[in-house]
Amino acid sequence: MPLDALSAALASREPLGAGGGGTRAAVALLLYGAEADSHVELLFIERSRHDGDPWSGHLAFPGGKVEATDVDPRAAAARETREEIGIELASIADFIGQLDDQSASIRPMTVSGFVYRTRASPPPVVLGDEVEDA
Repeated sequence: MPLDALSAALASREPLGAGGGGTRAAVALLLYGAEADSHVELLFIERSRHDGDPWSGHLAFPGGKVEATDVDPRAAAARETREEIGIELASIADFIGQLDDQSASIRPMTVSGFVYRTRASPPPVVLGDEVEDA
């Protein structure tokens, strides 16, 4: 699906809440690809391995817990993306929509996903302590 069609689809819908309760978390899905091209790439990270971390070594989207200082879950996704891979979403990407909330299977947690489209080629990443690879 071309990015323009995906952008239009996300803009025309209201995301559903999971109603799972527990901790709130937020992630950023960062897409890049040519507008007329149906080839779209999605950025994943590999989490660093730490004893006692239930997500240790997992593939994931950049993101994490919504903190009390975050204005909303979308702000948490942007903050976590900056902390984990050094990307300032507002400067390199456009927000195109929110996915339905999901309930985590490991802990009582509701995860909100926010989709962004880069304005240019894939951005360079700077790995933080929590990330092994991107």
